[in-house]
Amino acid sequence: MPHSEVAKLIHLFVARGWVKTSHKGTTHVTGHRYCPPEIKILGTLYWLGEGCSFRTIFNLSGRVYSAVSFRNFAQHFCKLTAKHLRRHYIRMPRNVADLQRISAAYTKLGLPGAVGSTDGVQIAWEGCPYAHRTSYCGKEKYPTLGFNVTVDHDLRVINICSVFAGRFNDKTKIHYDEYLKRIRSGFYQGFVYEVLNEAGTPHACDKPYLICDNGYHRWPEMMCPYKSTSHPFLALWSKHLESVRKDVERCFGCMKKRFRILKTPILFRDVAFVNDIFVTCAVLHNKLLDYDKHMEKRYGVFRHGVTPSLTKEGRRTVLVNNVRRLLNASDDFSSIRVSGDIITEVDPGFEPKRKQLARHIFYLFVHKLLKYTVKSYYNKR
Repeated sequence: MPHSEVAKLIHLFVARGWVKTSHKGTTHVTGHRYCPPEIKILGTLYWLGEGCSFRTIFNLSGRVYSAVSFRNFAQHFCKLTAKHLRRHYIRMPRNVADLQRISAAYTKLGLPGAVGSTDGVQIAWEGCPYAHRTSYCGKEKYPTLGFNVTVDHDLRVINICSVFAGRFNDKTKIHYDEYLKRIRSGFYQGFVYEVLNEAGTPHACDKPYLICDNGYHRWPEMMCPYKSTSHPFLALWSKHLESVRKDVERCFGCMKKRFRILKTPILFRDVAFVNDIFVTCAVLHNKLLDYDKHMEKRYGVFRHGVTPSLTKEGRRTVLVNNVRRLLNASDDFSSIRVSGDIITEVDPGFEPKRKQLARHIFYLFVHKLLKYTVKSYYNKR
């Protein structure tokens, strides 16, 4: 984390009185040295970034603050960050204008109406009480805590659903997602986008949607790829949607690389503290995105095997040949499936809308109207 951002964080905690800046009014043993707020906050950030023990921070700090005191301050730091800073750095679109700014990037990528990517993430919970291990064990076969996270195309976290036991799957968690509730309830009334048909005629649509995998319900507000299909334009749609859906997966990878505490099994027994840790990491992740423009780095190459030098007929032939390789795609194991009693809700309007969006992207590819790819989008921002 850059020193300037750490200095701002320290100044914020000192200005709001969240950390003591003097030892006056407190009882200390003889010879006890005062620990400045800089050491406390830097030690907590080091613990989040490395996932180390508090005794390690105690030794690195020159032994001016005990391991138990560092642990207590870390709990205090994460609780305040999750409570007060979350609304400043993790914000859902407040109106149609904010929603249109998020959707603009997806429109350039041939997915008009998309307003984010959502998926669930599991955090290993080593501190789970033994009596509750069965309730918190999912497909990973060890206790975990789950979160449903929604991000935009710039890897910025815009919503986090509350912590869930590991046995709950994505179908259950999405029912509690406030962002999706807003989309389904018509909160963003006035949001309009155009979708092209086979002839290139635009049709106006007013229902935004989130990009997801096959572990969710079949709702018009959530679009997922096909697992298998014999239609080339549907296979192309699935290929393209999966390449864009990696936003949320890349965000999880970024957060776990930056904050190793999320990658190592968490030893704390308090579920609320684990929730505060995850939210704190998401807040700092968005804060770092604002600073170093991490979204401008390249995350991979977007290829479909179609080059501009091919003719229209040649493009169609190569496109179909590339699509045929997708017809035997492997199953998607990203969903959390604990039992066979979980029923997938299917809305009648889901499949017509998905095919409508598939025809739109197929028309753009055939007529060379898709100017941006995942790679070129970051290079031309």
